[in-house]
Amino acid sequence: MNIQLAQNLQREIKRSLDLFESTGPEQSRANAHEKALHLAQALARPREAILRLSYLPSALMAVKVAHDLNVFTLLAQATRPVPLTELAASKAADPRLVEQIMRTVVASGFAEEPLPCEYLPNAISREMTERGPIGMMESIFLEFLPSIQKASEYLRAINYRNPDDRMRAPLQSSYRIMPTFTPF
Repeated sequence: MNIQLAQNLQREIKRSLDLFESTGPEQSRANAHEKALHLAQALARPREAILRLSYLPSALMAVKVAHDLNVFTLLAQATRPVPLTELAASKAADPRLVEQIMRTVVASGFAEEPLPCEYLPNAISREMTERGPIGMMESIFLEFLPSIQKASEYLRAINYRNPDDRMRAPLQSSYRIMPTFTPF
């Protein structure tokens, strides 16, 4: 870890936050966020970064399942911590499964767990009740993940050449979409 880089990033974050606090430009908040992400990367050990990346598909799956179980809607309506049994009961799900899903949801920052097996909403879980984020998550999970998963296989099959035909790319390959011969 480069301590000098970490200290420089810390100073840049403070400058951006001070500017955001005093004048409020969105760009200052975005700069502080970007620098904070760089600081987190600078502080992470390489193995931690690889592990975090490896867990991303699990986090997406947990958020998708939590959405399917109406977890975010139940949490957003809550005025008190919601017990695990209540979250599971909404879809007659196995509480042990819901507990595992909620561990990942909480670890990913999509809800809070003030007490063991009791959950509260946060800004992200409330946002997950809106059409835009739900649609984006559904689209990524249902439409794009299959082609992302098959991209390595596709690129190996074409000897790792850059696909220059947009009608014959990983998306088309994973869904077995045949190019049309009639232009529309």
